[in-house]
Amino acid sequence: MGEIKLKVDGYTKFILTVIAFALLGLLFKPLLFSKNVIAGQQEIDVNITKIDGYRVSSSFGTPIKVRVVK
Repeated sequence: MGEIKLKVDGYTKFILTVIAFALLGLLFKPLLFSKNVIAGQQEIDVNITKIDGYRVSSSFGTPIKVRVVK
């Protein structure tokens, strides 16, 4: 069988190059432009009495750790 050669014009090469650079930019953006995040040091006392309508028993002896996200 014969080989089929596909000819690509300059416009298509340009558009594909722009798309490739845009994808690379999206890939490296988190590494180049990371945000500085500071964690809060405040502790909040939370008393949970019911979960899904069921009473929480304190037989575990240790408090349930809950992470609060704002």
